[in-house]
Amino acid sequence: MKRSAPRRTFTVVLVALMLIQGSAFASHNLVHAATWAPAPKPDNFVPAWHPICTTDTQLDCLESIGAYINGSLVKGTATGRVENNSFNSSVIPEWKIPGLVNEDGRDLVQTQLRSRQLPGGQIGMSIEMYVSSQDGYRPKWESARTDCTYKNAQGDCFRFGNPQSGVKYEATFRSSWILPNIVSGSLEEASAKVERLSQSGASRVTVSGIPMTYLLRDNALAGQKDEAALALLKWFRFDVTDGRFLPRQWECLDAEPPLIFGNGVGGGSAPTFNNGLLDFNVSSPHFEPNGTTKFIGSYNATIPTATAECMWKSKISQSQQLAVNIFETETGVAQTTTTSVDVSADFVKIKSNGFTYSNKTVRVTSGPSKPTGVKSKVGKGSVKVTFKRVKGLSYSVIATKGLAKKKLKCQSSTSTVTCTATKLTKGTWTIAITPKKNSITGVIASTKARVK
Repeated sequence: MKRSAPRRTFTVVLVALMLIQGSAFASHNLVHAATWAPAPKPDNFVPAWHPICTTDTQLDCLESIGAYINGSLVKGTATGRVENNSFNSSVIPEWKIPGLVNEDGRDLVQTQLRSRQLPGGQIGMSIEMYVSSQDGYRPKWESARTDCTYKNAQGDCFRFGNPQSGVKYEATFRSSWILPNIVSGSLEEASAKVERLSQSGASRVTVSGIPMTYLLRDNALAGQKDEAALALLKWFRFDVTDGRFLPRQWECLDAEPPLIFGNGVGGGSAPTFNNGLLDFNVSSPHFEPNGTTKFIGSYNATIPTATAECMWKSKISQSQQLAVNIFETETGVAQTTTTSVDVSADFVKIKSNGFTYSNKTVRVTSGPSKPTGVKSKVGKGSVKVTFKRVKGLSYSVIATKGLAKKKLKCQSSTSTVTCTATKLTKGTWTIAITPKKNSITGVIASTKARVK
């Protein structure tokens, strides 16, 4: 049976190993620019499976995996057993993580670390971790279907087992040249850190998170109206994508990476960013393996605030500045979802769930920047405010003094907006100018005016 592998992407400034407790990213101590620079793609690059690191200087290898048991990280130990598949030259080592209780009741897992090239030129590293099958543990599909190529000894279509549910896992790999720009996959509570190594162009990447539930798809049925999944999976998996090789080069290559995750078949498939629109495409069967329970979609993104401001080229200080819309990719029909956006000094966190599959686009749009060129002029019981007009935006201008509130009347010219209010009482009024684009609120500009 072919193991489904996620498609994903991400943008990173490479980072030092100091992990900030409770944050999604480590702090950055960059190597001096004269000693480190992004490395080009090797002329002889071909997708490959990579082994466990055996020395401190080895590159293009898996350094470690682990799980947080009772709140503490327990590193895995390689057992020495490796699955070698001559058909695709895969290298799948086995690890023991003491204290882990997987679906089969044991503490053994297998990992795949691959450098990949997907259609359109997308290049990155991907990791999958699931229960070891070295001793024959192969649970049958929940759908109970038998029309598959690979079957267990009982004649059932099998999948590979799920690691212990609800546990946060962690994996670290080293790369000699891949520039980590976007982290994506099927994880919740995810965090990432990247470190530049002494060899120019080389980096160490660590990602942790709790696996989401996603569905195993029958490609022959993909997209059909009543499509049902073959099985429920909950593997630890993520992709690290080199933004230089996307169909459209990722913007802000020197910024910390956004973490973009979903529970579709492809996990966090590669997002695109174009004309201020961050689009994330997800797909999955409509139903769980029982054929009646609708599978509910989930999307979450953690974007460093500085990265978000680089992407959207504007100051982002309010959650209302970002709008999340989910719609059918083919038809554009909108889906009703539950969405939250939280903006802090450090991160923009976006969550959306409640949508149904199969092919959806999650679109994140930023609102307008703060109005500029604000000037005010006061008279007896009146105020006039002018500021620069931006085409395509509307404006709401409100004057407040204590509990008193007055909406200003505005007129626009080609380049300027002029707003006035009369019958104001004496004193200092605060005037707030709110730009809007459709339903998205931008950054508010304010000024004070002392009315005579």
